[in-house]
Amino acid sequence: MKNRKFLIYTGNKMNPNFGTNTIKLGTLRIGYYDIIFRMIILQLLRTIKDILLNSKNEELIKNYMKGIFAGECDIKLTRSGSVDSVRIGCMNRNNKKFYRKCLKLIGVIPSKYEGNSINIHSQKNFIKIFDLGLVDIHPIRYVKFLSGLMKFKKFNNHELKKSFENMQVNIINKLEKTKFLLSGRTSKSREIDGIYNMVRPRRNEFKPVSGWKRIQFN
Repeated sequence: MKNRKFLIYTGNKMNPNFGTNTIKLGTLRIGYYDIIFRMIILQLLRTIKDILLNSKNEELIKNYMKGIFAGECDIKLTRSGSVDSVRIGCMNRNNKKFYRKCLKLIGVIPSKYEGNSINIHSQKNFIKIFDLGLVDIHPIRYVKFLSGLMKFKKFNNHELKKSFENMQVNIINKLEKTKFLLSGRTSKSREIDGIYNMVRPRRNEFKPVSGWKRIQFN
C-alpha cells in the first residue's frame, strides 16, 4: 500500500486509441486503493445495470448513457466536416454488450463492427442522438457534433433532409448557448478556435434558415 500513489500522471503517450488532447497532454489518474470500497463500487455498478435492463425505463437509460457519452464518446468527422460516426470507447466485452442493449432500448442502433469502440453511423441515428441529448454534457464534443450535423450536404431520403432542415434553428441556438460555457476555458482556446468554421454554409449546401450568423469563440 505504501507504494500506491493517490495522483498518477501518465504523461503524453502516442497511443492510437487516445484522443488528440490525451496524446498531447497525458492523463491524470486519481486512485483510491481500498478493496472493500472497490467491492462496493463493483456491486453498485452491477445493481445499476440490472435496474436499467429490467425496468427498460427509457428516461433512466438515456440519463445513464449521457454519462457514458460524456466520458467515453468521440465524434469522428468526414473530410467535408460532417459527422461520420459517434464512437464509445470500450475494451471490456461485457460492457460493450451492455451499452449496445441500452442504445437499442432508446432507439439508437449501433453498427455491427466494434474493435475497441462501439460505433454509431447513419443520419437517422445522429438525429436520435441529438433529440435525446446524449452528447450534451461535454461542451467541446457537443459543439463538434452540432457543427458536424450542420455540414451534411446529401441525405438518404427526403424525410431525413426535412428533419435536418427543421433542426437548424435549434442547433444554432444550442451552439450559441454552448459558446458561453466555453468562453472561460482559455486553456482550451486552441482546440475550440476555428471549429465554428465547419458550420458555415458553402455553395451547393441546403440553404440555411434566416437568422444564421457566425459565432466567434474567444
